Amino acid sequence: MTGGAFSRDNLLLASLFLALVLLSVWMQTLLVFEPQPETAPFSESDSDYFMQNVVVNGKDADGNRYRIEARRLVHYPARDGSSLEFPRIFQFDPGGQVRETAADTGWLDNERQIVTLTDNVRIRKGGAGNAGFSATAREMVIHLRNPGANP
Repeated sequence: MTGGAFSRDNLLLASLFLALVLLSVWMQTLLVFEPQPETAPFSESDSDYFMQNVVVNGKDADGNRYRIEARRLVHYPARDGSSLEFPRIFQFDPGGQVRETAADTGWLDNERQIVTLTDNVRIRKGGAGNAGFSATAREMVIHLRNPGANP
């Protein structure tokens, strides 16, 4: 009889072991084959990166230097542009004059190289031996690549 009880114990242990193996395989398949959430493509309102305290240097079509500074830049790939917070644009003339244009917000069109400044636009121009001038506006568009577009 002892032999029969020993077989029953072995059979019970083998059944429990098999049940544990099947349970672990089933749980693993649930983890592995769990459906992944679909990611939606970029919409026009989705940004892919942002930068703080940005400084961009370049030259316009006439070869004059300019510098764009912004407290924050947020890039939107679907629109191929960037929103600017508190942008300042410095345009350097060959005669030594500097035009500084500042605003509360702005938009940089990367493809066309156009900056649109809005909200509290302030323009100041001056240089060596020149009294200069200043002006304010609600909106201003600056073409960085068009020759002669920004006198």
